[in-house]
Amino acid sequence: GKDFIIIGIALEHDPPLVAAKKVAEFGGGKGIEYINFIGNEALKNAYGKIPAVPTTLIIDKTGKIVEKIVGARDKATFLNSINKILN
Repeated sequence: GKDFIIIGIALEHDPPLVAAKKVAEFGGGKGIEYINFIGNEALKNAYGKIPAVPTTLIIDKTGKIVEKIVGARDKATFLNSINKILN
């Protein structure tokens, strides 16, 4: 009943079909069940330049970036960030 969605954006340097295959294989092997897109330079620039991979953007329902997390984090950290904007 919450307004929430997760998407992934992979920043690959391979041709699109090769990148899509790699991302699908990686996601399947890690149990990633959310939608993943292949990003490009325009997308990276639109969100304030992605400084490293992974970078997580927590975006509220108005489209405003409310938090940027650079680097890997544990599940509890992500849940805490998500719950802040859902409450």
